[in-house]
Amino acid sequence: MIIIDLGNALTKVHDTKTNLSFEVPTVIGHTTQPRALLNVDAKRLFIGQEALKNRAFITIQRPIQFNRVVDSEALVVFLRHILYFELKQLPDHLVILVHASFTGHVALQQTLKDLKIKRVQFALPGMLPLLRNSSPVAISLDVSDSGCETFAVYNGTILQESLLTTDFAGRLLSERLLQSSGAVCNSESDFLHLQEHFYGLKNDYKIQNSAVQNLAEEFLVQQIIKTILAVPLASRARAAKNLVISGGITKIEGFEAIIIKKMQEAKAPYTLNFVKGDGELKKVEQMFEKGTWIELQE
Repeated sequence: MIIIDLGNALTKVHDTKTNLSFEVPTVIGHTTQPRALLNVDAKRLFIGQEALKNRAFITIQRPIQFNRVVDSEALVVFLRHILYFELKQLPDHLVILVHASFTGHVALQQTLKDLKIKRVQFALPGMLPLLRNSSPVAISLDVSDSGCETFAVYNGTILQESLLTTDFAGRLLSERLLQSSGAVCNSESDFLHLQEHFYGLKNDYKIQNSAVQNLAEEFLVQQIIKTILAVPLASRARAAKNLVISGGITKIEGFEAIIIKKMQEAKAPYTLNFVKGDGELKKVEQMFEKGTWIELQE
């Protein structure tokens, strides 16, 4: 079984047969204005075909807008790169941890079948932290630089009717940062310069400008709380007391304390669990055994 966890900064690959694990640097963002470059050295950034030729950072035009897949072709190119250039093999069983919107995309399903992979399964990246949560009923937020995926889990199974996707973390936050600075961003280089100023590309998400930091924190907390309240929970999940927050956004310095404070002020009835990093791909095998999957149609 090959497991591919698609991410905004790193795509993690694990082969359960050989126990081989490795990471592929990636940027998932608009190719003309990449918005998820919070920890990327701009000198090593390549766009489009240049990225493929240099085998450094591979950029993918952001495939999801307003809960709809708009560019599955870019994802296919990236998957081919991993399978042919990194793994140098086509596995019998491929598991892709990816955004829920991809699971029903006909063109992507057909392309994966054309690759002659016998079995392909999709799962949600935010499911991994739930393996460490003892509660049978929980709500999970997987917050990356490019969006937030929210879902409820009941006895180890994702409730399909509770899935909710929002598109705020990367794009809207970046726009708010630009507005607050009064800067004009007309080119990719302008944007990279601003990102470097606000975040410090080599400082792991630590925001340098205190005024911008306050704005970013306030905006993120507001959006996350709105997301939680908007989840159309099934009756089985309304009793959830545990809230698991994972993904790249947890790397922002002070993020946990701010969320805890704001949730207390809102009197939200949740015990908060923060999971930094979303690796542990070996545990995907356990999830497979439990049947906690969203599967492609055979």
